[in-house]
Amino acid sequence: MECFEITCLLVIITCILYIYHKRNERKIKDFASKFPKDKIKNVEKIHYDVAICGAGPAGSTCAYYLAKLGWKCLLLEKKKFPRDKYCGDAVCKTAIEILMDMGVYDQLIQENKAHVADSGGLCSPGGLSYVGRSKEVLGEIPAAIACKRLHLDDAIAKAAHRMCADLQEDWAVNEAKFDNSTGLWTISRVESTDTFQSRVLVCADGAPSRLATQLGLISRPPDSTCSRAYVEGGTHKFKADGVVFYNKEMLPASLRLGGEKVSFGDHVLVVGDAAGMIDPLTGEGIHHAMEGGKMAALFLDEAIKQGNYDNDLMKLYHQRWMNKFGFDFKWSMIFCQAMYRFPILLDASAAALKRKGDKFLAKWADIMTGRVPKIYMLKPEFSLTIGYELIRLLIERFYGSKEDEKKTQ
Repeated sequence: MECFEITCLLVIITCILYIYHKRNERKIKDFASKFPKDKIKNVEKIHYDVAICGAGPAGSTCAYYLAKLGWKCLLLEKKKFPRDKYCGDAVCKTAIEILMDMGVYDQLIQENKAHVADSGGLCSPGGLSYVGRSKEVLGEIPAAIACKRLHLDDAIAKAAHRMCADLQEDWAVNEAKFDNSTGLWTISRVESTDTFQSRVLVCADGAPSRLATQLGLISRPPDSTCSRAYVEGGTHKFKADGVVFYNKEMLPASLRLGGEKVSFGDHVLVVGDAAGMIDPLTGEGIHHAMEGGKMAALFLDEAIKQGNYDNDLMKLYHQRWMNKFGFDFKWSMIFCQAMYRFPILLDASAAALKRKGDKFLAKWADIMTGRVPKIYMLKPEFSLTIGYELIRLLIERFYGSKEDEKKTQ
């Protein structure tokens, strides 16, 4: 009961804080216009409205929507496409919807560069497992696709370029300096005299984010790593498209994930992995990066029209993505710690999936992929179902251990 009471208290506090923030949140229109001419789109500008450093999912998505809205946008990538990146290569439903909006999804599927993951599930530390199917439940938009970053990043960046974002490959950023008198950033290239100028700077240069660190927005290095291995098709007998294995020795522990405290400054925003937009429970970052990139673009559309990019206004961007999915990372961390300390919770979850079937799996997937808040795990349909399986497993293991004791006597 004590644990239940603490959980209820946390829920109440979260709701109160959310209502408080919403009531006290300032609007962009409340800020004075300092650069009123910025909103005029048909005027030839010598500078860019927005310069984005990093053409991964976050940066390229941001560039795509800014260009679509008619703003002069620069997208800088230090390497040349196609280029690879270590990743789990799973693209979840929210990102799939954005890919569809970009017209990229069908292209990736037709070119055999992305594959729908229809059959999936999990294997718990105790060896309990469930593999189900999602297509019949979810319809046309799958829960996830598998797509190498070699193909994904290239497709999104090229989509931004087709939308008239100025994509510059092999353009490694050395530094960015802001001039208060002109209100412009000057971005310089590594080992070159080449420069670009922009009203707003977006740091989308990945988890290390050398640029955001250089600017003093990020003060600590990433404390997690990613590894992967590919298995050649046809060399195994594994029929499922994707299964999450929760090995006892590799359960999720607390990492520096779940959002940076600051992702904004005067005339600057931080998006994607650079801003810590990674779920601590699942390690999922692609769809948060793409959603965050789109939110940044829509936010900057408002800011440019208002002609103000001061720190206090740019802070509203941080509040928006935190309200959308950032605060949910705190619940992810709570569940992450609970699973780490009590692996039997994952056994109970697998047992619940096995008993309830594919519809329950689809709802579980929505929670795990951030489609709905992690706090939904406390709803009766989940908490009571998993709680029942937990009690059943505890009883089984208690009597099982008693039987083992009798046999050894």
